[in-house]
Amino acid sequence: MSEFLYYVAARPHGLTDAERSGATELVERYNRTLSERIDAAPDATAAQTRWMCEDFVLHEDGEPGEIAFGAVKIAHAALPWQLVEVQVGHWMDLLGELHRLLPDARWRVELAGAEVPWEEERGAFALPGR
Repeated sequence: MSEFLYYVAARPHGLTDAERSGATELVERYNRTLSERIDAAPDATAAQTRWMCEDFVLHEDGEPGEIAFGAVKIAHAALPWQLVEVQVGHWMDLLGELHRLLPDARWRVELAGAEVPWEEERGAFALPGR
């Protein structure tokens, strides 16, 4: 069984060209570097996890006011927790950078049906234990 990480950013006005470019750059960099983080994890099934991981996609033009949204599948729950944790942490780091790029947007992030709140003092989405 797989879980999904859902994300949505909303505000009255759309992305500027600079914001769109910055977001695209971040997403492309994080999609490239996920493999490196998984390979560094101490587990023999890293190659399988890499194969099961989806790229992060940031869509525009959703519901009225949504400027960025999407969902990414988190690797199969039967895989070792350490590798799932690497993947979740990687995408949460990206979402934190996107939040800082679009600070005036209202963000909603959910993992496995549970809301992941933004912690202003840490400048990150707050997962338990992170």
